Amino acid sequence: MKLVFVFLAFPIWVFSQQWTLDNCIDTALKNNLTLKSGLIRSDITSVNLRNSKQNLLPSLSAGATHGYNWGQTIDLFTNQFATDRVMYENFYLSSSVVLFSGLQNYYSVKSSKLSLEEQFLDQQIVERNVKIDVSAAFLQVLLNKEMILLAINNIEKTNQQYERIKELVSQSQGTKAEQLEIEAQLNLDKYLLIKAENDLKYSKLLLQQLLNVQISNGFDVSDSISEPISKLLMVDSSIAELPEIMKLEVGIQKQELALQSTKGKYYPTLSLIGSIGSGYSENNKKLTASGEYVPRSFSEQITNNLYQSVFLSLSIPIFNKNATRNQVKVKELELKSLYFDKQNEYNQLKQKIEQISLDIINISSQLEALEVVFSSASKNHDNFEIQYEAGSATFTQLIEAKNKLVAAQSELLQANYQMLFKQMILSFY
Repeated sequence: MKLVFVFLAFPIWVFSQQWTLDNCIDTALKNNLTLKSGLIRSDITSVNLRNSKQNLLPSLSAGATHGYNWGQTIDLFTNQFATDRVMYENFYLSSSVVLFSGLQNYYSVKSSKLSLEEQFLDQQIVERNVKIDVSAAFLQVLLNKEMILLAINNIEKTNQQYERIKELVSQSQGTKAEQLEIEAQLNLDKYLLIKAENDLKYSKLLLQQLLNVQISNGFDVSDSISEPISKLLMVDSSIAELPEIMKLEVGIQKQELALQSTKGKYYPTLSLIGSIGSGYSENNKKLTASGEYVPRSFSEQITNNLYQSVFLSLSIPIFNKNATRNQVKVKELELKSLYFDKQNEYNQLKQKIEQISLDIINISSQLEALEVVFSSASKNHDNFEIQYEAGSATFTQLIEAKNKLVAAQSELLQANYQMLFKQMILSFY
């Protein structure tokens, strides 16, 4: 495996520290509604897991009936015909447990555990994307602040030239055309400053929206970044450990369990069922010493009428219109599709990381070239200033040299921040 390192070296000026990048990321993660919703979904998945485990337990139910019979009926507790109205009561407990059903409940428990892991990986993906978005917005704010400083510096230089040319015009040593030309340049520089200030306001607004905090005009960020200046660009072996790939791997495992569970429908279902109960009937009478028939007492009947039952129930699937066979075929096809999805996601992530790595290498070479361009533009501007002072260069030539210098400064500044952003993205993978 070839490891490539890129070193970024450019000054980051430190001013008053307010919102740091770490503060912004922590706040965004804390306030992100998608992450909060994901936590609720994780709780739901945990409940589903607990439910799938409890499906392995026996069921237990209790019941009672109270009723009256009229006409000729057989009394449930005396097995005798009754023609009068008879009041009866019945009480029972029943329980059942599935002993075997093709291991469908077992696969359901394992699938629920994987769903919980899948939800955790989803959270990791969202967290990483939030970090990338916040980092991009944070760096954009810093870049716009630098562009404002650059615009202010240009205005100061142009204003100095403007004051000088005004004095020369007043002394009849300069032309009105030169004064108008530098006024136009000064107004253009002021416009660029206003544009840079508006860009800064907009970038701050976007960052605050990502943080999900109350919008404030006083919001500002720290101009320092506690990020290492060297980053490892690409490690192929780590792609398989990215949450996207791990999530798809979990999805494949879940699909395999779903396939096995569906095949379990081919097998018989064996259940154990038991019950216990008793009852009371007005028709259950006894002869007293006085020669009368009176209903036996409630407690006596409950004791005497106690009944119990235990039995096994076996259900054998014979033919269900090939429904199970078709379901198995669908699960097998879905499993094959997931393998392709995993490979496709792997390729896309690999290509994305390779592109970012190449971007960093390209930007690094561009930075070297821009340093040369900036140095040349700076020397060219200084040379035209000397020539203009000596009267061998026109003011138009001086303005052109100044604009080239400003353009070189702007390009170099943007390339520096672009390099830092690419390295930050790569550090999150």
